[in-house]
Amino acid sequence: MATSPWGKEAGPQEENNYIEEIRATYYGFLPPNTIAMSESNHRRYGVSTTPTLVVLDRQGIVRSYHPGNMSKAELEPLVMRLLNDQARTR
Repeated sequence: MATSPWGKEAGPQEENNYIEEIRATYYGFLPPNTIAMSESNHRRYGVSTTPTLVVLDRQGIVRSYHPGNMSKAELEPLVMRLLNDQARTR
């Protein structure tokens, strides 16, 4: 069981609801999550806090790891740079 941002135990459903709330509030411009939220994926990508934003390229290589909130102003240039880098290598 995870500990919520408010210092109390949070079950999987409560944690998923919180994650969705943060995604909608701060990352609504991104498409819905396509990677299952699971303990194995948290371990795989080194997620240590919620939210943690992990950006992968098309080959599945981690290009950015950011625990905590990240604004659109911070994220958008990163994503655009990655998309431009991918377009140049095609």
